[in-house]
Amino acid sequence: MKIKFIFVFVLFNFLKIRLIQLKRELISLGWWRVILICLFVILSGWFIYKEMKIFPGCYYITGFIGLITAMIHIYRKDKIFILITGAETLKIYFAEYAFFSIPVLVLMALTIHWYCLFALLCFDFVLSFINYTPQQKNRGGYTFSFIPKDNFEWISGIRKNSWFLSGLYLLALALLKYPYASLFILWIMLAIIASFYKECEPFDIINLSELPPKLFILQKLKLHFKSYFVFSIPILAGYCIFHIQTVWEALIIFVLSLINLSLFILSKYAVYEPKQDLSANNLLVTLIHLCMLVPVIGQFLFPVPLLMSIRAYRKSLHNLNLYLDAYY
Repeated sequence: MKIKFIFVFVLFNFLKIRLIQLKRELISLGWWRVILICLFVILSGWFIYKEMKIFPGCYYITGFIGLITAMIHIYRKDKIFILITGAETLKIYFAEYAFFSIPVLVLMALTIHWYCLFALLCFDFVLSFINYTPQQKNRGGYTFSFIPKDNFEWISGIRKNSWFLSGLYLLALALLKYPYASLFILWIMLAIIASFYKECEPFDIINLSELPPKLFILQKLKLHFKSYFVFSIPILAGYCIFHIQTVWEALIIFVLSLINLSLFILSKYAVYEPKQDLSANNLLVTLIHLCMLVPVIGQFLFPVPLLMSIRAYRKSLHNLNLYLDAYY
């Protein structure tokens, strides 16, 4: 009896630590990212509940959630720590996965395919027996093949937001058959991409290209447009396949996305100073981008990013003269 009490106490403390870690991570993200996460959770819950009510969608959802749990388990980095604590790893793993799956399990229980929750719990139990962890690559050797090597903003930004962006990206692909849902998520992801431009690189980096301000800006826009095109084309192409009658709407969203991406880049260089943090400036353009989603108000904001981009382009040329004047 005493041993069971000790285990329950240890398990309770493990779950408490996980909740503290989750709270710390959310605080570090900032309030606007937390809002995006809440939107993501709400959309995910709605999608899970909707798909769990139909066949074979219930099996796809159960398998998809199991796959995500398996990825988390395989790549988690605290297995050695849990092992050396002397705790029963099997029970710890299973309790963690079951605890954090409660919202999903509740949604499953509210549908006619409620039995899938038992299949998911059985999968989590079997998964808890696995202690394999793949060898980790050196951080310096980790690259993203679709991003040009000189696009350091995207490389750094995706590393910092990899899990969040991956979740949204998978959700966008999963919702392709629903009108506008994937386009909405793509717009949300572009707000995250905006955060890639809140830090100014050192002077040595912008000096590498040895270009005058105008050519430097044009090269920058071309490079980042290319990255965004490769990033967004699977979602846009998939959306056009499912909704061929509204292809023009996807094209409008793509064009507006490029305009807003231009604003993110140009507003950075309009006030560029080496190694400076531009969080306040970045927050403004991000809010404008997100407000375009608001019904009624959003439609009047469409010309704003274009006008601001033109103004920021002129300011960028003037500001960069201070740093790139040797290349005229």
